[in-house]
Amino acid sequence: MVKQFVLLMLFCAGCASAVAQVALPTLEEVIFLDSAVDQDTVYLGEEIQLTLTFGQLKFRGIRVQNFYKTSAVRLPEMEGFFAEEPRKETHEQKSGGFDYVVTTYRINLYPTRSGQLFIGAWRWQGMARGFTSEGARSIEVDKKTDPITVEVLPLPPAPADFSGAIGVFGLEVTLAPEIQQGVPTMLHVDVFGKGNPQTLRPPQIPSASWHRAREIPVDAALYPAAQRDGFLKRFSYEITPLESGDQTLAPVAMTFFSPKTKDYQTVTSNAVAVAVEASGDSEELVVVGGGGYDLPVGLLAMEDGRLPLVAQWQPLERPWFRVRYLTGLSLVPVVLFFLVWAVAFWKRNAHRGTAGSQVAYRVESAMGAEASVDGLRQAILQELRYATGLKTAGMSVPELQAALAQRVGLEVGTAISDVLHWCETMRYGTAVPSPEETRKKAQQAIGALNRLVVGGMAP
Repeated sequence: MVKQFVLLMLFCAGCASAVAQVALPTLEEVIFLDSAVDQDTVYLGEEIQLTLTFGQLKFRGIRVQNFYKTSAVRLPEMEGFFAEEPRKETHEQKSGGFDYVVTTYRINLYPTRSGQLFIGAWRWQGMARGFTSEGARSIEVDKKTDPITVEVLPLPPAPADFSGAIGVFGLEVTLAPEIQQGVPTMLHVDVFGKGNPQTLRPPQIPSASWHRAREIPVDAALYPAAQRDGFLKRFSYEITPLESGDQTLAPVAMTFFSPKTKDYQTVTSNAVAVAVEASGDSEELVVVGGGGYDLPVGLLAMEDGRLPLVAQWQPLERPWFRVRYLTGLSLVPVVLFFLVWAVAFWKRNAHRGTAGSQVAYRVESAMGAEASVDGLRQAILQELRYATGLKTAGMSVPELQAALAQRVGLEVGTAISDVLHWCETMRYGTAVPSPEETRKKAQQAIGALNRLVVGGMAP
């Protein structure tokens, strides 16, 4: 009996000791932060993945509140990087014996200059409240990670056909197997891989005697969620077959820099066999008559490939407008009207010229003597906000182009968007434009902005 009592006491003492060893969390442990990169020595333009980890204690009776009441993550300070949108993941894990709800942000970074670049400390500030053995308690929490240094190596001398892309890429060409002579057809070139898609230039379509090809001047379509390891960017072209018969589209090539092999590589698509159907010789003609006056005749391509025969009629004779009873006194109001209209027209043109010169002055001042690409971009966005009221912050170039097309017309919107797209490419690409090239683009933008600023005064 005594032996059993001793064993029971020893068991109870062991349980009490185990309970005493279980520590309760403190308010200082409600949050943990971490930031890391997958590599700290890379080539210019090579992809770096930054991982930011935020853990919040999952414990009953404890509440955490961020000082910055926003759902967007506050990224650390980064200079010299092009950053993609963060990708968010949430899961639960144990840390220090406690359960945490962990949110992870993964961001692809691309260095835009060589040398040492820095990723600043990632900081979280907030309030933690909870019930402890001392009763209700609240503290301010201010935690931050260590800054990160990344060594960026310059690229070796590039070949003439270097596309500007850094990473690992592949090519696919899509063209209908059967097309018709003389009828334009869409040709797609898909570039896929891992790297910065913003630095990709449109691949060149090899020239041949049997076709004529041109790039469609619109922003390429980007598919970051493609069923591949990386992204897929589509470039579109219009190809017009000139000769019938069985033809072959030569392989499309693209040269890029591979950080893995530390040299330049060229990827080539397969040749595409295509059957070109002859347009056909038809004796049936389509006659299009003139309008009776000296006006140009507009023609549309026939869907079946027939060519129209244009017959321009002789202009109709215009009879003189005869006024039999028109006195000199009745002409006075007409003359006064035209005088007032002429003065208003002159003032309006003078105001247009003044507005146009002011636009040029503001754009050139923002660029400065060094012809800054960033200055040109900021000046264009400022003029757009002033002239249209658009909130350009956060808008992509395609979104801005669509908004301008609705407000000021497709021609002006496309001209301004082309210059902005060039600015984005130069900002994040490896090529540095010359001041003359930047000023030439600035003149293109100033011409379109002048039309935009004075558009509201057009007659």
